[in-house]
Amino acid sequence: MLDILIGVFLVKYRIELVLFMPVLVGLYCYYFWLSFKKDSAVQKPEKLYHERGLMIYCLLSIILFTLLMTVDIPALKIFTTNELIHL
Repeated sequence: MLDILIGVFLVKYRIELVLFMPVLVGLYCYYFWLSFKKDSAVQKPEKLYHERGLMIYCLLSIILFTLLMTVDIPALKIFTTNELIHL
């Protein structure tokens, strides 16, 4: 449910952020995978920063998010126009 609401916000605010959705879902999946490891940092959130892979994934996600917020991709603008709706 949360992903649907995030998706609606991203499309309304900035269409380029739709490209960020798979990365965000991947982050959720990676965190979920970490929860199954024995003695994982997910069970002790104060030690979460010790998970090197998670921190790298978060850093790359932040970089991609920032990049998508600043760069315009003209090919995606077709999805926000009324040209797709024919009456």
